[in-house]
Amino acid sequence: MKKILIFGNSDYAKVVTQYLQECYEIVAYVVHRQYLNEKMFLNKPLVAFEDICELYPPHSYQMFVAIGYKQINAIKERIYKSVKESGYKCITYIHSSVRMINGGGGVSIGENVFIFENVVLQPFVKIGDNVSILPASIVCHDSYIGDHCFVASGVCINGFVEVRSNCFLGAGSIIKNGVCLGEKSLIGAGCCILKDTNTGSVYRSSDAIRLSKNSWDINL
Repeated sequence: MKKILIFGNSDYAKVVTQYLQECYEIVAYVVHRQYLNEKMFLNKPLVAFEDICELYPPHSYQMFVAIGYKQINAIKERIYKSVKESGYKCITYIHSSVRMINGGGGVSIGENVFIFENVVLQPFVKIGDNVSILPASIVCHDSYIGDHCFVASGVCINGFVEVRSNCFLGAGSIIKNGVCLGEKSLIGAGCCILKDTNTGSVYRSSDAIRLSKNSWDINL
């Protein structure tokens, strides 16, 4: 197995560990020195990023940056760039259940990408670096997802969509074909986006309406 380091000690790092440990030897976890409050994480050494080039040189180890979407993915972006500047190659993980046509169908996927179960990637989809796509999302043909984006579960990105860098797409959101999401767009859960968005736009869907009836009074 190839030896890797995982940057992060959050809940997200715990989740991706369950997948990555099946195909990689996880040697250690990494955080910045100011957050180094413990010596171990998930029974592996927890080390300072400032020391890793000496302890685990980039010619012998690869890395995965397991950082969440806080600050519209800005923290994840900053750490990923620091890791690359230190000389490390970042791995990409694609779950075995991800659906692509044989040969990939012209799909292009960057570094430090994590694609969870049952995602569909249609032909000619392009995905940048440092992207997370959660289970059961669909990315239709000829669409583009830029660097440092987070796509939650059950998202539907239709054909010829452009998702620019640092976007967040909430669970169950739908992006109409041909739409362009401006950088750092925040699309809330359940939103249906029918038009282009501006940089830094925030969208939310309408809340569910509670009826005045009880469930046992409904004839299903």
